[in-house]
Amino acid sequence: MNNKQTKTAGIFILVTFLIALMVFIGYLYYTNKNTVVYFNPNKRHAAEKLYYNIMNRNLETDYPASPEDVMEYNLNIIQLIYGNMIVEESLYENVILQQRKLFAKSLLEQNTLEQQTEVIKTAVSLLKEQQLSSYNISQLPTIFNPHDNDFCYIRVKQQLNNGEDFYWEYSLEKNKETDRWEIVLWTLTDEYYNPISENGELPAGKS
Repeated sequence: MNNKQTKTAGIFILVTFLIALMVFIGYLYYTNKNTVVYFNPNKRHAAEKLYYNIMNRNLETDYPASPEDVMEYNLNIIQLIYGNMIVEESLYENVILQQRKLFAKSLLEQNTLEQQTEVIKTAVSLLKEQQLSSYNISQLPTIFNPHDNDFCYIRVKQQLNNGEDFYWEYSLEKNKETDRWEIVLWTLTDEYYNPISENGELPAGKS
């Protein structure tokens, strides 16, 4: 191989290397953009799975069949929001829009999207300042109204990462027109499920 061929081969190898390097850098940028930026890198896998399960469910055609299923879907949204999983704030509105599809008309009228989003972002910010987040959230057995089987209560226990517990009681009613169970209201309670406040968000720690 003469010098000209050697030089041409060297340039070809260099160009090939540079192209491969650019592709690799582009892949790293794409990966970083679509994971670390949007989700907490320490919880990325769990957050991605939860987020895509929530967003990929078409509630128009695949609405939760029972009060327990409605609450399970709702609690997944709550865990994603308050579990220190989301970094990119635009994702909050995406999951809030899904959550609002579970709400009764009366609840939607009381809480506009803008109001709900602002309250949630404020609560999340306060929790992050104190390095608090939702660690676990679970529902207790459904309590049906003895006089109306289309109305029920579901009690929820939420534990923060510092060991503090919060308790909630959700009221659900079956919509007679759609035959779907909808959230009418939720109430922050004490550990014995005595009401404290209605439709409140997670407090930033106990005083």
